[in-house]
Amino acid sequence: MMKNSKIFLTILLFVSLGLSQGIKSGVKNYIHKILFSKIHTDSVLVANSSSVVMPSTIFTAGAEFAGGLTGITYIRTTLNIGTADSASVVALEYGDGFHHITVLTLTAHIVGTPNAGNNLAFGSTLYTFPAGTHVHYTTYSNIGFTAGTQQDDLPDIAIGSVVGSGASATLNGGTNEDYITGQTWGSTLDSTAEIDGPLGATAGILTGISLNAAANSKKVILNAADGWHASITGNLTADGTVIIVWDFLE
Repeated sequence: MMKNSKIFLTILLFVSLGLSQGIKSGVKNYIHKILFSKIHTDSVLVANSSSVVMPSTIFTAGAEFAGGLTGITYIRTTLNIGTADSASVVALEYGDGFHHITVLTLTAHIVGTPNAGNNLAFGSTLYTFPAGTHVHYTTYSNIGFTAGTQQDDLPDIAIGSVVGSGASATLNGGTNEDYITGQTWGSTLDSTAEIDGPLGATAGILTGISLNAAANSKKVILNAADGWHASITGNLTADGTVIIVWDFLE
């Protein structure tokens, strides 16, 4: 109670008296030190501007208190995180190092190369979870696909833990699509986006790949399969966002 009273009085004086910029900076540092002293030192708080650096931690508050005290908008972490598996995938990790929201942004990401006039399944790794044990809750995707000069194909698209392969027009119904089950693509392959999710694992929420022990696959893979049009050329590429909600255990 005493600590909360000190914070409230400090903020009230700061906002109402219009203190000088130098004093504002000192007050801001003081508020951050009280509010966030127990946040893990491997976490990074990020908002709009104005970084305040303390031991092993960066705190960012909004707009130099313009118009009043701006709240923290989200928490970034570098603890117990996975890795993006391609230069065309950027991973941002939000959470406290144990509860994670992983946002993957895909830019002209190559999923694979269709075999014109033939059946073919393929895929590419987006993300690898850290070693150990974790629990997966949901996956969400908002992505569009682009393919060369022939854009009328309607491939089977999924997110799984194993790369699709072989002369097949559909994915395998198992590990090729155990995060998001295969969906027949309903849009032209001209980067038009479609949304799937948020969805639990294909086997069911908190079953199958969601209960991920140390020996399980750590990959998150974007897969596609089709009886590809005879005129299709080039690569199948993806642009958009995939979001994964999960907890690291140990």
